[in-house]
Amino acid sequence: MDPAGRSGASISSGAAFTHRFLVLCRAPSPSTCSLSGILAGIGAVETISDSPAGSEAVWIPDTEMDGFGGLAKWAHDGPEITAWDRAFRHLSREQDFSSGVWFIEDDVAGPPDHLSRLAARVALAAPDLAATDVRHHDEDPGWPHWHGRAGCFARPVRSFNPLCYLSPWLLERVLLYREIHHRFMFLEVLFASLAYRGQGGIMDLATDRSTSGLFGDFRFRPPVEAEHRHGICHPVKDCDLHAAICSPAETSPPKRFCQSPA
Repeated sequence: MDPAGRSGASISSGAAFTHRFLVLCRAPSPSTCSLSGILAGIGAVETISDSPAGSEAVWIPDTEMDGFGGLAKWAHDGPEITAWDRAFRHLSREQDFSSGVWFIEDDVAGPPDHLSRLAARVALAAPDLAATDVRHHDEDPGWPHWHGRAGCFARPVRSFNPLCYLSPWLLERVLLYREIHHRFMFLEVLFASLAYRGQGGIMDLATDRSTSGLFGDFRFRPPVEAEHRHGICHPVKDCDLHAAICSPAETSPPKRFCQSPA
């Protein structure tokens, strides 16, 4: 059966839209803190770390991650467990899907005004998935990271997710997929393919007229450089540049939007 298939009523029916952010990092850093500080002005924020971080972040040890791996494993030699997997393990323990969740990697940077407007516009649209660079398999069959995963879905779809929103319905479906298969699938295929047949559909933040203008350089690699720092950017590896982009004064319009390369 197509794992994106639906049965029963959506758990998000009638739920009020509230903003919750999970900031994902390898370990807390100044960039993690500045990003979390901005998001705290929009909604509830937690940091999920891939390494022990004391009280600074949520960390779940590998010994408690059995069956919760594979979300970021895009190649055979990639890590089985990352902050992404720990985030979903954290959510699974709560058993509360009354609101959707934003996931944001800490090398995403953006001015407070841009991030708050993005959150507000996604709230109005209420999609099951909001992400960038959404492509169906038949639109981009040469994308190298399908890796046979496409066969799990009637019409597989991919997305780029360093900054993304998942609805309550989609959160439940991702965890149900893990329950059935005893592990996750690469998130760039899993999220969009499950969302394709959801009640709210997919919002491509790169092409939607209400959100595309909020982005600057947003891509897989190389790292963003200072001259292209306007708008919401990724990946921003330099802490000083990250802080500059996250400054309230950084309100110039984006120069361009770069999609992730194949």
